Amino acid sequence: MAIAEPWPKCSGIAKVDVTTGEMTKFIYGYEIYGGEPCFVSAKKTSTSTNNRELGEINYDLGEVNFDLSEADCVSDDDCEDEGWIMSFVRDENVESSELVILRAKDMKQIASVCMPSRVPYGFHGTFVDQNELSVQRN
Repeated sequence: MAIAEPWPKCSGIAKVDVTTGEMTKFIYGYEIYGGEPCFVSAKKTSTSTNNRELGEINYDLGEVNFDLSEADCVSDDDCEDEGWIMSFVRDENVESSELVILRAKDMKQIASVCMPSRVPYGFHGTFVDQNELSVQRN
């Protein structure tokens, strides 16, 4: 969930374990505010009938290395937070925008992508499969 402080700006993200009540926070930084966070599961799933095998995806970002291949889980409960949380953020100090990527399991930042222009607060996307997209075109 987004941490809306100072309202209405979001200064970070909180992960809450509804069983134990434990909360883990990630704060973006001084005068850095984010938009709507999005969870991207590490599990390979598809609703598309024209599915292509995703295969293993690895990225080397200099000193930051991370594997975007399928999570190795024993049960669905083990995979609940296997994936990434992504959010656009705006640094009001230097007037720049980034896409911040956190590992959902431990809420640690693993990457950020500098945006070439400002991403407005509240920016979000709707993701659909190919079948839903083709219906939209008609």
